[in-house]
Formats: sequence, C-alpha cells, structure tokens
Amino acid sequence: MNVGVDGLDPSSIQLIGTAVTPAVMVAGCGILATGLDNQISRITARMRDMVREWRTLPEGHARRSLLREEVAIMDRRHAILARAIGSTYAALRLSRRAITLEGAELFRDGRPGGPPPP
Repeated sequence: MNVGVDGLDPSSIQLIGTAVTPAVMVAGCGILATGLDNQISRITARMRDMVREWRTLPEGHARRSLLREEVAIMDRRHAILARAIGSTYAALRLSRRAITLEGAELFRDGRPGGPPPP
C-alpha cells in the first residue's frame, strides 16, 4: 500500500478530491448566479425609475430623449446579463449531470472505484 499525505493512501485522497470538487463547482456557480441576479434586479429597478420619470415629463422635454437613450443602454445590459445567468444555469445543469455520471462510476458494484481490474 502506498502512503500519501498524512498516512492516507493515494486512492483515498483521490476519492476525497473527487467528492469535494463537484461541491465547489456547484457553490461557485451558485455564487455567480446570485451576483448576476442581483445585478439584473438593480438594472431593472433603475430602468423602472427612468421610465417613470420619462412619463412625467412633458412632450418635447430634452430630458426625455436622454432617458430614452439610457433605457436603451440599460436594456442591452439587461439582455447581456440575462444571457450570462442563463449560461450559468446551463453550466449548473451540465455539472449536475457530470456529478451523477461520476458518482455512478465511483460506486458501481457498491464499492468505491468499482470492481478490481482483471
């Protein structure tokens, strides 16, 4: 038996690493999704405020055209963030599938690592 770090054999270290890595991936994607969602919320609130102000201004007011341009810019930013959060959720779905496949491979035949090689 090979002895690795602190008396653990390398296969145990590999098993621990394989078990922990997906959790770190999912946690990272979750943090990223939360940050993107917060950013989308702020942009949406700002757009609502600008549209509300636009509606209160009289026709022909100079600020109306400026607000229209700013809302268009915010709308493009919102679309970019919406695509980013969609991609993050797609990455989470793919990682969940990979984790499931990895778990099935690790524990086939009821034992970590599966059956011994022939």
